[in-house]
Amino acid sequence: MVIHSRLNRLEQRVKPLQEEFEQKEKERRDKEKSFELINEIMEDRTGLGETGETYLIGTDLLMRTDSWREQESRVLKMEVDTESTKQWLENVQERD
Repeated sequence: MVIHSRLNRLEQRVKPLQEEFEQKEKERRDKEKSFELINEIMEDRTGLGETGETYLIGTDLLMRTDSWREQESRVLKMEVDTESTKQWLENVQERD
């Protein structure tokens, strides 16, 4: 009886932790699916010709999506420091 009572108390302590873990895992999977969908949309090169591409960058100028030109992911590793991105960043900063 004592063992059963201790097991019940332990289950009561573990259950919220397990539920929290499962919720965070679901959120992680959902984010991963979102990134995959964004990459899929951004990798569609319809109408861009042989060399055209689209990609997303952040205000730190680091890539947020992959480039079809690169063999491995450059997300959050490659800075896109061009005249166009500098101009875009200036416009963003002016709006803030």
